[in-house]
Amino acid sequence: MRAFTAADAEALTTMVDLVRRGLLNEETAISLTRSVGQTTDRMVVWQIEALVEDKIANEDYDDAEARTHVVETLPELIEPLQRLMSYAWRRQLSAGLQRLTVRVESGLAAVQRGRGRSRPPTHPSLWPAPWASPTWSPTPRCRGR
Repeated sequence: MRAFTAADAEALTTMVDLVRRGLLNEETAISLTRSVGQTTDRMVVWQIEALVEDKIANEDYDDAEARTHVVETLPELIEPLQRLMSYAWRRQLSAGLQRLTVRVESGLAAVQRGRGRSRPPTHPSLWPAPWASPTWSPTPRCRGR
C-alpha cells in the first residue's frame, strides 16, 4: 500500500522549492505546512458534521443514513467549497495585511512625532498587495460561474 500520492509529492515539492529559492527557511516551511494541515483538518471535520447534522435535522435521516448521504453527495460540494475556502483565505490575508499596515503606520507615525515631524512618510510598500485581495487572480477568471 502506498502512503503518499502524486499530489502529496507535488505539495512537498512546492514547499521544498520555496526553501531552495530562499523565500522560506525550513523551519518556517514546516510551520506553514502544519498550520494548513491542522486548520484544514479541523475545518473539514466541522463541515462534514454540519452536513450530517443538516440531514438529521431537516430530512429526518438517522445518523448512519445522513453520513452515507453526505459521502454520496460530497463530490458535488468539493469545488464550491474549495472556491469558498480560497476566497476566504485571500480575504483573511488581505485583512491581516491591512491590520499589519495600520500597526506599521502607527509605529512610523510615533517615530516621526518623536523626531518632531507632523506627518509620517507614506510609502506604497506599506499597503496590502493586490495578490492579497479576494478578487485577485493570477489568471483571468472564468465568467458565468
